[in-house]
Amino acid sequence: MRSSVGSLLLGSLLVLASCALVTTRAAAQSEPSDADAIDPSEVRVLPADPCERLTLVLSALDRREARASCLASVRLADRQDRIDEGVVLFGFGLLGSVAGGVTTAIGVSDDDTRMLAVGVSILGFSLLDAALSSALFDLSGERLRAIEADRVLGDEALLEAEERAASAQDATASWLALHTGLDALYVATGALLYVLGTRASPEDPWLVGLGLTAVVEGGLLLVYDGVTWAFAAERAGRLRTLLRDATRPHDE
Repeated sequence: MRSSVGSLLLGSLLVLASCALVTTRAAAQSEPSDADAIDPSEVRVLPADPCERLTLVLSALDRREARASCLASVRLADRQDRIDEGVVLFGFGLLGSVAGGVTTAIGVSDDDTRMLAVGVSILGFSLLDAALSSALFDLSGERLRAIEADRVLGDEALLEAEERAASAQDATASWLALHTGLDALYVATGALLYVLGTRASPEDPWLVGLGLTAVVEGGLLLVYDGVTWAFAAERAGRLRTLLRDATRPHDE
């Protein structure tokens, strides 16, 4: 019973963290951004006049600056989203490590093999989550420097940067979609282990402990990956829209 309560408590913590991440992003998206304020497609080229060449040059520069600003805004939002996701994942790993350590200690002191199995499983998965979260933080600042450097790109180089950013977001969304499917498989596998442990092999408490932990952990990761998948798909859509606007003729 205590092992079930511990796993459910750990699950509740990640659900609350995921809800907080969704709420924070929703609030951030409600604020105006550079991408919302400046639409490259709305930049109007003035009719020809005695200063036609100068006007066309200035208009092209305005469009380039607007596109660069939009691209930087979306990429900065992506960078911040990744950091937020890393905070949630690291927090989950940290709390899970503490919970897994305590559960393991209780299992050892009470000579409760099932409790020990749950504790060891939670501890192992949580340490892995905490380690993987480091990839989401821009600790070196490399991504930020690249974003700022691309603000001064010329038209062709800027178009290439827009295409790379859109393709990268498409790849991220596809990867997270795959992870979401694997999480569902993870839950199903955990449920199978739990059933086998309680019915087919009641003398083996490790199956019950591993199965229960996999169900809870997999369910939480399903929520986490599903939320991050949705946001990645939305960012990819914004970048594709920006790319279409950049390649659309503006001389009409």
